[in-house]
Amino acid sequence: MGLYINGDYEDIYQSDEAVNDNNQVIYVHDRASERLKEQEDFNVSTREHLAGMKASADREYIRNRQKWEEFEADYGNILAKLTAISKENEQLSNQVTAYLRSQEEITKRFAIDQTKMEDLKKRMEEQEALTAKVVRQLDHFRSILYERTNYLAEKVEEATTTILRFLKSESSSSKTKDKEKITQ
Repeated sequence: MGLYINGDYEDIYQSDEAVNDNNQVIYVHDRASERLKEQEDFNVSTREHLAGMKASADREYIRNRQKWEEFEADYGNILAKLTAISKENEQLSNQVTAYLRSQEEITKRFAIDQTKMEDLKKRMEEQEALTAKVVRQLDHFRSILYERTNYLAEKVEEATTTILRFLKSESSSSKTKDKEKITQ
């Protein structure tokens, strides 16, 4: 708290602090000057506030500009990565397409080979059936040949035996005839 001292009272204690009020004996109060002072204070306050807002807006603009630049850099990086990924995806897609085509070709070849195998199996079965038929016919022919050979062998034996008998009988009858001729 400050004490108001006029020049007549020098023996009263006085504070070293600055006093914000008038320390005069007579004070004339003027409302217009007070209003002007208030308006000036208000204008100063408004200017300070506007300067603070401008500084804040400038800081915000700089911060937003930095963020925007970072965003653009990040966007460029992301775009480059997406482009690279897109190229990789396209390469993978081409590889998968080529792989699928080769799989289709292999499947077609396998189907053709399977058809050929079935045809070959059918031919083998037919060949086995024909071979079995030929083997049966050969067995039948062999048995017939054996029977005929046996039959012919028996006939040859009979004929040989008959001829031998006949020759023996002829030879014995010729011996007898010779003896008769000799005796005669």
